[in-house]
Amino acid sequence: VGLFIGDLCRRNQLDSLITAWSFIIRHRPDARLWLIGDGPDRGRLFRHVQDSELVGRINMPGCFDAEKELLQAADVAIVPTGSPASTPFIFAAMAARLPVIAAESAGTRSTIIPGETGTLVPADFPNIWADAIIKVIENPQSVAGMISNASQLVRRYYSIEQMAASHMGVFQELITKMSARS
Repeated sequence: VGLFIGDLCRRNQLDSLITAWSFIIRHRPDARLWLIGDGPDRGRLFRHVQDSELVGRINMPGCFDAEKELLQAADVAIVPTGSPASTPFIFAAMAARLPVIAAESAGTRSTIIPGETGTLVPADFPNIWADAIIKVIENPQSVAGMISNASQLVRRYYSIEQMAASHMGVFQELITKMSARS
């Protein structure tokens, strides 16, 4: 099961992912993709799924509050865009010990270290997406090290405690600057 959580809109480049899933199904007919979310392109994307004869292989059930359960049920997190809006999903997937495959961009390169904490692929090449996803589905042990590294990265730098300490540092700096002005 591949999992995407986000807005169903053009900027998230889901059309390339749907096309990639056509290649994946030829190789792995049991593979499923869950597109979780809603957005202005939901109808258009569903028509693309229908036209590609992928109904039942790509599911678009809408929005869920139970992200943790979705992450537990999935085998791979898929982020077909480099949008900063995808960062929370990437971190959640890493924390849940899911392999992450994301579109290469400045935003994802700041989050994912290729080959160490995840896989980055060019956004507009469905065949490369398909190859990367099939590799994870068929050989999960090949990404075990990346999963471990990603989980450690999230715990080390993005834990609630670390984020709170970081915010407190920013607030302290602002207070110091404000005091200096007075």
